[in-house]
Amino acid sequence: MPDEGQQSLKQGKFEIDPYSNCLFYDGTPIPLGATEYRVFRTLYVANSAFVHRDQILQTAWGNGNSIVYLSPNNVDQAVKKLRIIFKEYGGRLSILSKRNSGYRLAWPGKDTDRDRFIGVRSRKNPLEDILPTGAVANRIRLTIHLSETEFILFDDAETRLWSYPFPHPLRPPLGFDGWRFRFIPPTGENANLLITARFDDYNTPDSLLFVSQGNLKWSLDAHADLSDYDGSPFSHEWTFTHSTALATAPSEIIWAALAHETKWPGCVLKIDVHGKAAMQFANTGHVEWLHSIAIDGEECLIVCGYNNAYEAPFVALVGSNDPPSRSPDGTRLQYRYANGPSGNVRKYILLPMMQIASRRDAPFSYAKRITQRGNIITVSVAVNTEGTELRYCFTPTLEPLYVYPSEDYYMSPAEFECAPRLSPHGPITSPFLIYWTPRTDWQTYEIDWRENPMR
Repeated sequence: MPDEGQQSLKQGKFEIDPYSNCLFYDGTPIPLGATEYRVFRTLYVANSAFVHRDQILQTAWGNGNSIVYLSPNNVDQAVKKLRIIFKEYGGRLSILSKRNSGYRLAWPGKDTDRDRFIGVRSRKNPLEDILPTGAVANRIRLTIHLSETEFILFDDAETRLWSYPFPHPLRPPLGFDGWRFRFIPPTGENANLLITARFDDYNTPDSLLFVSQGNLKWSLDAHADLSDYDGSPFSHEWTFTHSTALATAPSEIIWAALAHETKWPGCVLKIDVHGKAAMQFANTGHVEWLHSIAIDGEECLIVCGYNNAYEAPFVALVGSNDPPSRSPDGTRLQYRYANGPSGNVRKYILLPMMQIASRRDAPFSYAKRITQRGNIITVSVAVNTEGTELRYCFTPTLEPLYVYPSEDYYMSPAEFECAPRLSPHGPITSPFLIYWTPRTDWQTYEIDWRENPMR
């Protein structure tokens, strides 16, 4: 039984969502990396048993037929981050270690008390014929095997449910832990899988593959009907950088971000259930990440990446049913389209990372990922090639809240305040963010600096 100190801690419960590969606490998603999630899931399935690091790698990332670019050190780092998260979320979960035995999950009370602290998030949907309701009380039922040539779905008894052979071998690394393979709630009786495939043959374009029970329903090659400022078409070197589904009705709309591999353009496609695509947003720079969100019952999309016209990372708010839009025009004519959407985004924000990164000998930075925790939207901006980030936090409508550094990056508030600033009209000395809306044009906003809350 927990002692008095433990009783006074938060009484929330962790939940694993096997459909989205996310971890929740009290109904709120935790911004957990893919590696940390898989380590946590493996320890959860093992219940109270110790699991050696090599066994964690084998269980979480597949057998010898799969390509794995991880080492036991990655497991150690994931455990370290999980311990920090457990401490932040009440401290009732922990990870114990034993020399030559590995790691195990621990919780207050007896081993049989686990379900009081951790469970599997239930979701009633047409996947029930694959994942029976209530059958995952103690284990993750779905097991996925991924190789360069095939996707296979098993149940926990290692029964092969269905498989899908790729039309061409995939390019490693396969991206198994991220957004390239995700189940989409289906429109009919079958479970749908959205695959954002990048093939090993560089002459074969990236493709979105929409698969139902192992059968291909439709595919869409990476392509955007955009012309350069002089009217010349861009070469066929487009790649999918991210994909996601509509937040409120994920079976109806799929979003896909595109970037051109040798030039500056990027855009967002809106794709219906039949695989028909239309351009929703064109950006003067690569689009790196998409986050679908409902705001006052209206479907919207938060988009981030890089803006070449202003040489800065950006984040923008796009309405799902708004007219197709573009990023604000800059003064550099070489970063304009001769065609493309004429509408305006709802909000467009430039982040002053180029100037700050330059002080750290990192000449290029971009907004690379969006996460949501409760009502806080976090945009992660790369500072250098080693994974160091600044994390800008906003409300769901992109009102600025604060910014803080990643665990391995220290910058004092004074250094942040003294860093050169960004302006759409040339260098200035004060603003932290440059904020644009069709109504207000460009404005400057300050944003508070905070130390890393996980440090």
